[in-house]
Amino acid sequence: MVENAGMAPATLDTAPLWKRAVACFLDFILLAVIGMGIGFLLFDSLARMGLWGAAVGFAVALVYFGVCDSRIRRGQSLGRMAMKLRVVSRSGAPLEIAPAFARAAIFLAPYFLPGIPFDLVAHLGQSVLLSMLIFGTAFGLAYLLLFNRATRQSLHDLAAGAYVVQADARAAADAPVRRPLARGHTIAVALLYAVAGVLPVLGAQLTAQEPFASLIALQNLLATDPGVARVNVTDAEKDASRPVRSLSIQVALRSKALFDEAYADKVARIALDNHAAAKDKDAIAVTLSYGYDIGIASAQTSKVFTHSPDAWRARLGQKPAGPEEQGANADAIPK
Repeated sequence: MVENAGMAPATLDTAPLWKRAVACFLDFILLAVIGMGIGFLLFDSLARMGLWGAAVGFAVALVYFGVCDSRIRRGQSLGRMAMKLRVVSRSGAPLEIAPAFARAAIFLAPYFLPGIPFDLVAHLGQSVLLSMLIFGTAFGLAYLLLFNRATRQSLHDLAAGAYVVQADARAAADAPVRRPLARGHTIAVALLYAVAGVLPVLGAQLTAQEPFASLIALQNLLATDPGVARVNVTDAEKDASRPVRSLSIQVALRSKALFDEAYADKVARIALDNHAAAKDKDAIAVTLSYGYDIGIASAQTSKVFTHSPDAWRARLGQKPAGPEEQGANADAIPK
């Protein structure tokens, strides 16, 4: 199948990589403008979708590239039109609709899928498959674009039997020239997919150890709130004049009603009550954000609340933590 996909029309002048890159950049600028328009009209609705808002951006981009790559627009997106390029089949004719959409889906998947939330430990098998789909495809796309110089076909081109060529190129009247994908490229792409499959396994082993295990436990606990779209908890230490140990909690909200100081207090309370190391920090920073991210466009507003652990407890009407409470909190961390 790969060998057939590598049959290049004899007289088609394949597009240089830099022209393809510029055309793609121009296309994504156009998609960003469209995305911002959608975001302006549907801001709150997209915010409520949380991470799944990327599905909206994926759908818009898929339709755009699927239609433009096909015979409907003769293989020319606006970016490729500006760079005088087009997508064609092995015969030199424009792609049919089905392979054009398949080509676009493979190209877009590594960009839009990483936002899907997965627990590496609880869903390791699915995480391996997802990592291969995202990172394996991304690595394969990049590798073939850079090193498959014979036809400049990447994974999405090979799957659809497509070529990106100069717009003024003409198909030959004789049979296509057979240009199979070099065995070395096939092996390299297979190895890249294998590496992508190993990444979640290594990640699961790393996140099962401290300090990551307790940070992820707190992150998962905060994420159980239905008004929360995404949580990121990090432990940092800055050393300017003196070491500053901080716990950073970033919470992306689905609900605008939670975008206030009272919810920041709630987040801090959960951290202090369930993360034993929180009381030993110099500062706990809670960042609340409300907005949308659909992949092709994003917009959000943020509020940052930073206090020392004792200052947080004072705000919450709690007493400073003592040695006994530290042991109790260690037992309270969710497993």
